Amino acid sequence: KKTTETFSTHRKIAPTPLLILFFSLALLSRTGLAGQLNCFTIVTSSNATGQFDGGPVTITKMEVTQTLIFPLIIDRDPSGFCISCGIYSAQQAGSNYPEVASWLIRDADGSTVAEASGTDSATFLGGICASCGLGSGSVSDTLCETCPAGKYSDINGEGPCLSSEPGRYSGFTGATSCSACEAGKRASASTAALSCVDECGAGKYSGTAGAASSDVCFSCEAGKSSPQGSASCAVCGASHYSTGGSECTGCPAGKLISDPDGPGAGTSADLHDSIYDCIERPTGSVTWYVSNIDDLRNKLSSNSPWKMSNGDKTVIAGGVYTYIAIVGDTSTSMISSHSLYGHIQCATDDLACQLDAEGSKRIMHVSGSGLETLRLRGLHFYRGSYSYGGGIYILTGAVMTIELSLFSECQATSTDWQSGGGAIYIQSGTLNLFTVSFSSNTGAADHPNSDESNLGGDIYSQAAAVTIHSSCPDGEGGAPLEGDALSVFSYVFGGGSVTGTTNSFSKGTCTLCTPGKFLNLATQSCDVCPNGEYTDYEGLTACSSCPAGSFDSSSGGSTSANCALCAPGKFAEDPGRTSCEACGIGKYRAQAGAALRSDCLS
Repeated sequence: KKTTETFSTHRKIAPTPLLILFFSLALLSRTGLAGQLNCFTIVTSSNATGQFDGGPVTITKMEVTQTLIFPLIIDRDPSGFCISCGIYSAQQAGSNYPEVASWLIRDADGSTVAEASGTDSATFLGGICASCGLGSGSVSDTLCETCPAGKYSDINGEGPCLSSEPGRYSGFTGATSCSACEAGKRASASTAALSCVDECGAGKYSGTAGAASSDVCFSCEAGKSSPQGSASCAVCGASHYSTGGSECTGCPAGKLISDPDGPGAGTSADLHDSIYDCIERPTGSVTWYVSNIDDLRNKLSSNSPWKMSNGDKTVIAGGVYTYIAIVGDTSTSMISSHSLYGHIQCATDDLACQLDAEGSKRIMHVSGSGLETLRLRGLHFYRGSYSYGGGIYILTGAVMTIELSLFSECQATSTDWQSGGGAIYIQSGTLNLFTVSFSSNTGAADHPNSDESNLGGDIYSQAAAVTIHSSCPDGEGGAPLEGDALSVFSYVFGGGSVTGTTNSFSKGTCTLCTPGKFLNLATQSCDVCPNGEYTDYEGLTACSSCPAGSFDSSSGGSTSANCALCAPGKFAEDPGRTSCEACGIGKYRAQAGAALRSDCLS
C-alpha cells in the first residue's frame, strides 16, 4: 500500500467520527460481473459542537471534480467506473455548513495512513488497488472483468485479458489458459479463437497439435484417405481406391478390389492406390471387409454397385457403428437387405461389433433371403427402436440364422399388441437362434386377453417358425451358457411358433473348430484331424483325406498342402496315407506322386 501525506492544517478540534464514505466496494468474485476494487476510506468529523448537517464535499482527482452531499456513498466516478487509486483532494464546499473538524484517511483494511485535523481540506494519496485475479483482466486501473471466450489471463495482477495465440483457443469465459487445437484442426483470429476449425481438407492430415495454418497439412499416401480435419489417414474402404491426397473413389459398377486381409490390415494400402486395382468380380464367393457404416450399408443395399452377391461373406471390423443420415434418406432402418443370403459377421466372436441406433430407428430390415440362409454372427444390436421389431424386422419368407449375438435395450413402440417384438419381429419364414442373448428389450403393448405384460419384448413370431437352440452353432464345440427366460409371443392364429427352449444363451465354451480340427458330433468337441487328413475351413464336422499319391505323417493338417507327394521310387494307392510304400526290387519310379503300384516300372 502507498502511504499518504496531509497538508494545510489550520485549526485543531478534537475529532468526532461522523461518516464513512467508501470510494469503492470490495472486489467482487471474478467469475462474472465487473468488480469494484478496495481503495481507501475517508472519515470526517463534525465541528466542536458535534453538529454536522450534511454539507457538500468536493472530491477531485486529475482535474475531474465531483460534488456530493453527505451521507451519500461515493463508489463511482463521473465516467461510471469505481473511484480509482491515486492523488486526491477533499474540500468542504459551501460556506453555509459547519467546518470539517478532521480528515482521517484509511486504507481498505481499516488502518490509518494519514490524518488532518482542524482543516477544511486534505490532500492524500489513495492505496494501491487490488490486482485482477486469474481468468480476469483490468479494463481501467480499478475495474476488472472476467475474460470473455477467446481470451485468457494466467497471472494475478494488472493488465488486460490476452487473446489466444494462433493454434490455440478458449471456448469459455474466465479462462486461465488456452488449449491447443487437436491435430488436423486450428484456431485463428477469424474465428475469435473460440473454437478450432477443420484445417486439413479431405485426403489430408496433420499430426501436429496447435497448428496455426494449413502449412502443417500433408497429403495421404496413395491407397489411403481421410475426412476433413483428420490427424491421420486410413486405408480406403472395400472396393474403393485413392491415388493420394484425395477422397477415396468407388470402383466402377461390377468391379471390386480383392482384399484378402481387409482394408487397413498389413500393407493392403497398395491394393487401393489405383483404379487398376479394381478387377472384374471373380466367380464363386467373395469375402468383403468393412470398417464403417457406409461400407456396411453398401454391402447390403440392393441399389449399391458394391453390394455383396449371394453366397458372399462380409466381415465387420470391431467398433461402434451408429446411423449417419444421408440427404433425402427416409429409411426406417440403419441397414437393409433384400433377397440376400450369405454371411454377415463380426471379425471376432466377442460382440465387438455394436450396431447402435441410439433409440432413433430400427437397426436392420430383412426382406427375404433368396434361396439360401442369411447368417448373422457376433453382432450386438443396441438401442434399436421402431413400432415393431426394434432390433430386426424379418419378412417375406426369409431363412435366417443368428449366432453368438446380443440384443439389448431394443424396443417396439407400437400400442398394437400384434406389432410387438422389441428385439426381433419375424413376419414369415424360418429363424434359428444359436447362443443369442437378450437384455432389457421391451414390447409396447399387451395381449388383450392376458394379464401378462410386455409380450414379445424379445421375440414376436407372427407367421414364422422360430427355434431357440440350446447348443452351440453348427461347427462349434463346447456348450453355451444358459441365461434368463425370454419374453416371446407367437401369434398362433397366424401360424407363428417359438419352439426349443425359451431362454437366453451366451457364448459359454462354444468354440469354432478351426482348420486342422473337426467337430466331433458325439462329444461336441473340436478334435484334431488324424495323420493323413486335414480340414482347410473352419467349422467342419469331418476331415478330408490326403489323396492317393500323397501322405501326411503328422496330425492337425490345416490345408491340402500338408499332404506331400510320394517321392520318386514310392507310391500310395489309398487316400489318407501316413507314409508311402517303396517300389519293389527291380522296379523304379522316376516321378513323384505315384498313386498306383503299377506306376512302378521294371
